[in-house]
Amino acid sequence: MHEIAIRGARVLLNDGLRAVEVGLDGGEVTEVAEEVAPAMVEHEADGALLLPGLIDDHVHFREPGKEEKEDFATGTAAAAHGGVTTAIEIQNNAPLMISREAVEAKLALVRPKSRVNVGVYGSANRASQGRLSEFADLVFGFKIFLAPSHGDEGVDTDVMLSLLLEEIARIGSLAVIHAEDRAMIDAGIEAHARAGAAGWSKARSAAAEVKAVERAIRLCERTGCRIHLFHLSSAGAVDAVADAKARGLPVTAATCPHYVVFTEDDTARVGGLLKCNPSIKSAADRDRLREGLRDGTLDVIETDHAPHLPEEKRAPFETNPSGLSGVDVFLPVLLHLVKEGVLTLDTLVERACRAPARLYGIERKGEIAAGRDADLVLVDDSRPWTPTEADFESKAKLSPWVGFEFPGRVVKTFVGGKVVWEEREGRTPTAPA
Repeated sequence: MHEIAIRGARVLLNDGLRAVEVGLDGGEVTEVAEEVAPAMVEHEADGALLLPGLIDDHVHFREPGKEEKEDFATGTAAAAHGGVTTAIEIQNNAPLMISREAVEAKLALVRPKSRVNVGVYGSANRASQGRLSEFADLVFGFKIFLAPSHGDEGVDTDVMLSLLLEEIARIGSLAVIHAEDRAMIDAGIEAHARAGAAGWSKARSAAAEVKAVERAIRLCERTGCRIHLFHLSSAGAVDAVADAKARGLPVTAATCPHYVVFTEDDTARVGGLLKCNPSIKSAADRDRLREGLRDGTLDVIETDHAPHLPEEKRAPFETNPSGLSGVDVFLPVLLHLVKEGVLTLDTLVERACRAPARLYGIERKGEIAAGRDADLVLVDDSRPWTPTEADFESKAKLSPWVGFEFPGRVVKTFVGGKVVWEEREGRTPTAPA
C-alpha cells in the first residue's frame, strides 16, 4: 500500500503523454504505472496534466530588508500557485549575502515559513571578494551584477570581475550574471529616459546587453569559471551564447516569459507594469529568444520575480521601480507558449524542470520517475483562466499578467508529496505543510 496515490492523471513519459497513476511514499515517487497499489490518501486528477514541479532559478523575495514588498511566506505561496516547487533567490536589497553569517541568518529566517524548497545565491562583489569560500557550501552560486541593481553597485572593471571569476572557479562554484554594460546604460538613460516607456528599450539597449555578455564570456574563457547568464533579452546575446557553446566554453543562459511574450511596443502601450531590467526589446529579439529556447542555446526559463507594491507600480514611468510580478503565473504562461506553438510540452519540462535540476546539481528533482522527489504540479488545461489581482498570492498584485487569458491553471502543488497549494472555492489556499 502506498502512502499517497494520484490517479487519472496525464503524465509526460519517454513515449509521450500517457494516462497513468503515481504512487508516493516517504516524500518520493515510488511507482508510475497504468494502475498503482491502493493508498492511504488518494488524489483524483480527473484527467488533469501532472508535471514535475518547476524550478525557478531567479526570484527576489526581498526578505530580510524589504518585507513590505514581499516575504518568503507570500513569495513561496505565489511560487506554489505558479507551479514552482523549488525557488532560488538572490537578495538584491540590503543586507546582501556577502558573508557566512548573513546567509546562515537568512536561511534560518526564511526556511521555516517557506511552502516550497528554497535556496539562495551569494553576492559576489568588492565586499565579498576573497571570502567566497567561507560560505560556498550554503549557496547555489554567486550572483554578479555588471551594472548597479537594487543596492548592489555592480562590478565595472575587468580586474575585479576577473578576480571574482577566478575565485568562483577555484572553489568549484557557479557565477550567475546580470549582464548589462554600466557606461552604455548611463548614456542610454541620459539620451532616452525622457521618452518614458516608449524609450525604455533604447535606454537599456540591446547593445548594452550584448557588450556585457561578450565581456562575461571573454572572462569566462580566460578564467575557466562556469557562468550562467540570467534573463537574456536580445538576439545578439543569444548569438553570443551560441558562439560560446560552439567553442566549448562552460556557459549556460536563461530568459524570462516576459521577454518571449511581450515586445517594446507593449511596454510603450502598458507603461510601468512592463518596466524591467533588462528592458523588453523588439519583436525580432523576442523571436530569436524563442528560437534559443527551442534549440537549447537558452538552457533555462525563469521568472525574475521582482515584486513591488501596487502603489509603486502605478507611479509615473520615470519613478516606477523596475521589476515584474510573475511567479504566480509561471506555469500558466509556459502553457500559453505551448498553446501558441512556441514550445512543446517536452521543451517546457526541459527548460523549467530538468535543465535547472542538472545545472544546480539537484538530481532528485525535475522528473516524474521512481526515486525522484515527489515535487509535482497538477494542472487543469481543459479550461482557460484569466487572473485578477485577487488571485495573486504575492504582495505584488499589480502585474502585466493580470487580465491575460491562459489556457489552464495550477490546481494542486505537491512538495515532498504534501499538498502546499490547491485551488479552492473562495481562494483559500492550503497552509504551509
